[in-house]
Amino acid sequence: MKNLVITTALTFLAICALFSQENTRYKHSLRINPIDFGRSEFQLSYELMFKKSSIVFSPSIILKENPDNSTNGYQAMAQYRFYLTNFNKNDRHTFLNVYNYGFYTGVYALFLNFNEEFTQGFYNPNTSQYENKLYNRDITAGEGGVLLGVRVDITKRIVLDFNLGGGIRKADVEDSFRETQEYTIEYGVFDRAYTGVKPKSALTIGVTF
Repeated sequence: MKNLVITTALTFLAICALFSQENTRYKHSLRINPIDFGRSEFQLSYELMFKKSSIVFSPSIILKENPDNSTNGYQAMAQYRFYLTNFNKNDRHTFLNVYNYGFYTGVYALFLNFNEEFTQGFYNPNTSQYENKLYNRDITAGEGGVLLGVRVDITKRIVLDFNLGGGIRKADVEDSFRETQEYTIEYGVFDRAYTGVKPKSALTIGVTF
């Protein structure tokens, strides 16, 4: 078993080295999405380039702990991209003299598992006082859609990626706070608990290798 693990690891490293030496352009990139930091989410995207297409894997960890609110969960997303155009400064003059940029279209799918515990204040008419109560929300969601974007290799080793698109999202939600309310609570289009047609965008930055 140990020999099998070592052999598999060496084979993977050899394949990566072969991919990186096929062309002057690096085939692999690792990127982060700094905007997601504001949602207590750390996302790391890996892209493997082919001649005119690529695949992208983007796992995420969601984590926040404080006295009134705690969240934890994970998300896994995969994309298939087809590059419509590519401009390299070795072949022609590029915009702002960046090393390479290309426009692409593609499809994506993601899965989310999320849990949140939060404290919410309410008025108790029996005691005529405001009280705090702990609530829980569990979300399991799936989403799929299309996107259009641009990848800019600012240099050979620094890459910036931006895309816009949209898709259909289905979320199964267990929300103890919602169940206690006399009125229906509607989740916003950017809420993790949302179900329906929604927009999607991402801005990532990273390195190639």
